[in-house]
Amino acid sequence: MHFLNIFAILKMAPSVLRTFFFLCGCFVAFFGKHGLAQTDSTRKPQTAAYGEICVPGKSPLLITPYFHYGFIIAHHPEMQYLTQGHIQIGELAISRPTYGEHYWNQLFNFPEPGLAFFFFDLGNPQNLGNLYAICPYIDFPFNRGTRTKICLRAGGGMSYLEKPFDPITNYKDVAIGSHFNGFVNIRLTLKQQITKQLRMDLGISFSHTSNGAFKMPNLGLNMPTVCAGLGYSINPCPTPRKLDSLPKCDRNIFYGITVAGAISQINPAGGHYFGAGILSANIYRRWNMKNLWNVGFEVFYNEANYQERHRTTASVTRPEYIQPALKIGYALCVGKVSVPIEMGFYFYDQVLGESAHMYQHIGLRYQLTDHWLIGTELKTYFARAEFFEWGLTYRIYRKNCS
Repeated sequence: MHFLNIFAILKMAPSVLRTFFFLCGCFVAFFGKHGLAQTDSTRKPQTAAYGEICVPGKSPLLITPYFHYGFIIAHHPEMQYLTQGHIQIGELAISRPTYGEHYWNQLFNFPEPGLAFFFFDLGNPQNLGNLYAICPYIDFPFNRGTRTKICLRAGGGMSYLEKPFDPITNYKDVAIGSHFNGFVNIRLTLKQQITKQLRMDLGISFSHTSNGAFKMPNLGLNMPTVCAGLGYSINPCPTPRKLDSLPKCDRNIFYGITVAGAISQINPAGGHYFGAGILSANIYRRWNMKNLWNVGFEVFYNEANYQERHRTTASVTRPEYIQPALKIGYALCVGKVSVPIEMGFYFYDQVLGESAHMYQHIGLRYQLTDHWLIGTELKTYFARAEFFEWGLTYRIYRKNCS
């Protein structure tokens, strides 16, 4: 009889709650089978030296299910119809705490990289449906406490929206025009160690998903939430120790040439796709192992700008829509990964008019070799996205640090 009551309650619960309970059930079942097996006398844990792990062949791993509760921001008047109720989110995060295996672990107070899986109940099954996302991330601690930490999470990945805009069957969804979209999650979290293997997380989170104007409409979804999670550590290790010394900064000043491309769509929804090309030249100055600054010159050409204006003004020519610009930027460097943030200014612009000469870039780059990098960046005019660009960079080094 008691089991029937439980099933009846779960049947009435929102779908995201059922998913969350399912994840918690898997969580308990998995660790009941595998987590306790590590205490078997045949697998004696070893005392971990610096940079080593506790059990041979096993890396430290943390599994954390989260529950979120929040809402969708109606940042445009047409989105008021879409915000019919609060949103609920189930999340399963798999992370690996760092213990000094790489120099950047110490630079960033031993951060915690991981991979998160999200299931969003958006509160509007008719026009939005559910949202699914996968998101690699890094939690950056503000302090080096062993039991209590305050962390800032930065993550980016992909999402899938069940019900995007459709001119016939779903014309009221003016937020997103595509199933697949980019996804960003930023979070401030308090992490409290309860026991050697259990940790409680409490946080404030912000999630955004959109397609960077790849397919119209593209107002995007902005979702602030509060969240709570309970993490279980497989094979926990001792408190990390500092490295004896950090590598010295070298190749202090260098140059970079970037070639990038993009695809975007213009209104109305369902129109043609147009390509864009970007050529950028930069001078970089590395201040230390974490911080990189740059100034540069770049040139944009977006065919969508020409096609949109050509509808009403037949006399325009393509060279008029070349946009040269100067920019300044900063990049946070985490090993071979960097997060660039740039702001630029068009000194010749026939596209945007007198009111919008500024633009911004935010992205992600990965260093393949000493000279080659690949990356993706979102170009925006503050809250309005123009496109996602994908590029290849070649660096030319000038001199070393003294």
